[in-house]
Amino acid sequence: MSVTVETVSGRLTVQGPGRIGFGALGVGRGGPADRRAAALANRLVGNAEAAPLFELTLGSMTLTTTTPAVVCVVGPTAGQWVGRAPVDAHRAQHLQPGERLHVAPASSAVRSWLAVRGGLVSTSRFSDPVIRAGDRVEVGNDTAGPVPAQDIAGAAGGEHHRRLAVIAGPRLDWFEDMAWATLLGTNWTVRPHSDRVGIRLDGPPLRRARREELRSEGLIRGSIQVPADGRPVICFADHPTTGGYPVVAVVADDEVDRLAQALPGSTVSFVARPQPWR
Repeated sequence: MSVTVETVSGRLTVQGPGRIGFGALGVGRGGPADRRAAALANRLVGNAEAAPLFELTLGSMTLTTTTPAVVCVVGPTAGQWVGRAPVDAHRAQHLQPGERLHVAPASSAVRSWLAVRGGLVSTSRFSDPVIRAGDRVEVGNDTAGPVPAQDIAGAAGGEHHRRLAVIAGPRLDWFEDMAWATLLGTNWTVRPHSDRVGIRLDGPPLRRARREELRSEGLIRGSIQVPADGRPVICFADHPTTGGYPVVAVVADDEVDRLAQALPGSTVSFVARPQPWR
């Protein structure tokens, strides 16, 4: 079985569970920008939560199939249609051969996820190739159970301001004493060139107390690096495995996925969360 992407605008990729165990080779894990939203889409079609699915960024798409298929879109959109009939988000849709599902772009969010029952078959082990109009994507048969009647969980989106919990980073001592208070006391603005690699923030610079070069160190999703200009960058889904900028703080893993829908111009603030080992 396969599905064909007839039209697409924006960026469309296939995202699965990520590349686990290759960090020592410099290959980041990747995976969906919002892991919970992707898991919800898969759950709604009866897939395992980490099954590969489409991730659509700032755009629209039209999908069709030559065989019966069950699909589900999760995430804010401007609307979805099977043929000319509008259908609900966050609910499985049954496509008959030749029927088209169209997903319109949302004005208040960045990404949506589209799962197909059976899971998509990724063609690459180490990259997430962009899917283009006319591409056919194979569908597997790896399901976890029946299609549920309903699901009460929701997906993040529509927040103009996000308040995220952070813990102090391993290089907080590389900054001036006021840096931590500045980090927590500022409404940071998401800069336009933010992407899956990093969410770049604008605001008052976090000034360093130490000026020497830092040896490259390992990074995890949610690490907040501070380049020479003092403006924080939050490492996101496709972040590198190492970096040479000091990490002032780390966004809690259970909150970092909320940044998947952070539009340029929206704001982010931080609140300290006690470190678990203290």
